[in-house]
Amino acid sequence: MPKQAPKKRESSKARRERRSAEIFDETFAKKEQTDPTLHRIVVAGAATLVLVLLAGVLWPRNQGASDSAGDNAALPEDLIELPERKSRDLTADSLSPALVQNQLLPVIEEFLNTTSLKEASELCRRPTRTLQRMKRVHPDKYYPPGLRTILSTKPMVREGDWALLEVEDMGFQQRPIALLFEDSRWKVDWESWAGWSEMDLPSLKQEKPTTPVLVRVRLKETDYYNFNFKDESKWSSYQLSDPDLLETIYGYVPSLGELDLRLRPGPDVKELKVTLRVRYPEDATSDNQLIIEEIVSDSWLVKEDTP
Repeated sequence: MPKQAPKKRESSKARRERRSAEIFDETFAKKEQTDPTLHRIVVAGAATLVLVLLAGVLWPRNQGASDSAGDNAALPEDLIELPERKSRDLTADSLSPALVQNQLLPVIEEFLNTTSLKEASELCRRPTRTLQRMKRVHPDKYYPPGLRTILSTKPMVREGDWALLEVEDMGFQQRPIALLFEDSRWKVDWESWAGWSEMDLPSLKQEKPTTPVLVRVRLKETDYYNFNFKDESKWSSYQLSDPDLLETIYGYVPSLGELDLRLRPGPDVKELKVTLRVRYPEDATSDNQLIIEEIVSDSWLVKEDTP
């Protein structure tokens, strides 16, 4: 047999290098056995985190869409897409300065400055009736109040064919004035301007009519109870004054009834200007206490054509 060559003696350096390599291989082999599990754990955790984040982002959006779809499904088809609302024209009910200056001012100026009752009545609605009533209010001599200015700082309102504004006369008295656009021109409502009544308060006290009479008065709450109207639980009491605050009378309505609730001024309102129908009771024992039968208007302006 051939003689085997003797093994070469391993040097110390080679032995150290070989031992280091064996230790490295052993360590690497151990790591290789555990790394796949760790890798799967890390990957699975990362995937779960991503899914949670996506769900958090998308869930409210999908839920809102689902709710919206549910709501829409419950609505009629023609209401699902509502038409766009137009913003209200805030000046639609206001009188333009041009209209006041060019159309209303000439009429008001002529009405307040003319010295003739007939000419003044021709500038008013229902001129024939107005002239008759003007003569009753001014039986002797008519003195026109004159116009100092239109109060542009006060509300100037248009309600359909009506124009409502305030003026100051030459006596520095500030008063509302109403005009109606009729027969292609503006006409003054003299009755609301003058606070006209079918009977003035002195005549009411003297005649004590038991059939309703139309009056324009200043009204405020009071607590006067006497004679036919002693029972405070049955009646509510109101003080009625004429336009010039020269005469006062007391009107009564059933307590907490419809008229009572409509007449009561608000907490910040001292008095109301109202148009009423009033009458005396059949057995009236006082000339300054009567019944408020009807509220014709909550102002002195009566737009409807009353007798």
